[in-house]
Amino acid sequence: MSACACLRCGYEWVPRKKDGLPVRCPSCQNPNWNRPARRKVAGSSTVEHLAVNQAAVGSIPTPPAIQEARDAPENPPAFHVEQSPISPENDILSLQKAKAEQLLRMLS
Repeated sequence: MSACACLRCGYEWVPRKKDGLPVRCPSCQNPNWNRPARRKVAGSSTVEHLAVNQAAVGSIPTPPAIQEARDAPENPPAFHVEQSPISPENDILSLQKAKAEQLLRMLS
């Protein structure tokens, strides 16, 4: 009977079943007990990878349509103030006048 050793936590054990490999390490419960853990390369970090990726993306030219969309204002106005058909103040006043006229008609 052969002993098994977890390559993740270092635990050694004799499996109960004689045929086949164990499903997981009995100590750390890792299903990848027979595969070595991947280690980070010394000196590498997520920040360094992001910097490399951003430098690579920055060297690709941006299509003109995308550049125009990036340069455009975030919330363009629906219409210019000079072009507005009714200003908010005039609209409220016209509603108030219409209600007053309606009340006068009802009272007379």
